[in-house]
Amino acid sequence: RVLRPGGRLLLCSLARHEHKAAVEAYGHVNLGFSDKELRRFVDKAGLQVSSLETVTREKRPPHFEVISLIANKP
Repeated sequence: RVLRPGGRLLLCSLARHEHKAAVEAYGHVNLGFSDKELRRFVDKAGLQVSSLETVTREKRPPHFEVISLIANKP
């Protein structure tokens, strides 16, 4: 059990991107996640999404975006 009933999960991730060369040096095993993928993970875990948004975007290339998701356990 990760969360008790009524508990909340905060998840932050890079948004899906195609800049493999920019992240290879950091050992990333994926190229971020789409909103749809994150929702699917949370739904599969039995949680309910209460917030999902892009919270920031880099001003310089490659313009990575960060997604924030908040989910609740019923």
